[in-house]
Amino acid sequence: MTREPELEELTREDARFVEQLRSLYGPEPLDGARRTAFEARLRERIARPRWPLALIPTFTAAAIALVVWNSLPGQRPATPAPAATANRASAAAWEDVLFEGDPTQEQAVSAQDELPPDYKAIELAFLDGV
Repeated sequence: MTREPELEELTREDARFVEQLRSLYGPEPLDGARRTAFEARLRERIARPRWPLALIPTFTAAAIALVVWNSLPGQRPATPAPAATANRASAAAWEDVLFEGDPTQEQAVSAQDELPPDYKAIELAFLDGV
């Protein structure tokens, strides 16, 4: 159970300050015709239908459908390939370096020899050297 804080009485200075605020920031009193017009506008605004709030679920459903539609696998327009800027001779040299040997044959180096020492320790500890 929570206790409400006890309200303290305002000092005279605080009470005067509050009264000054009320007098400075209070609305101006309206005469009869202006008050009637204000109340009529207020009733009209309260009675106005709130149709934009009713459309929030519709817009939310449309946004979800758009996200789902774009995440589905299927045909996508092909992105253009980047333009080659290197000359053909240097590209051929890189291909020679990258594709040394026959990629279809098994290499003589084992996978464990390719791992750094830290990864070898992790493999032995958690994967039983698989």
